[in-house]
Amino acid sequence: MFPIIMAFVSIAISLAVRFTCAILGDYLYRNHVISNIKHIKYSSEDYDTEIVRKGGISPIWFGAAILLTRFLPGLLGTLIL
Repeated sequence: MFPIIMAFVSIAISLAVRFTCAILGDYLYRNHVISNIKHIKYSSEDYDTEIVRKGGISPIWFGAAILLTRFLPGLLGTLIL
């Protein structure tokens, strides 16, 4: 019975960490994008071209986010339990 409870707790911690990382990542990315758009809007003469040039995501940050969401929950679950 105890291993089943521990497995459930581990899954719950994993899901909570993933959900928290997703919400925090979305919040940080949204603020970053809004800040960049405001900066471009007020400092650039050619707004449309500058938005297209600065658009997209960084492959490095994308890879870091994938690795973080893949390995952090398991690591935290191991360290906490």
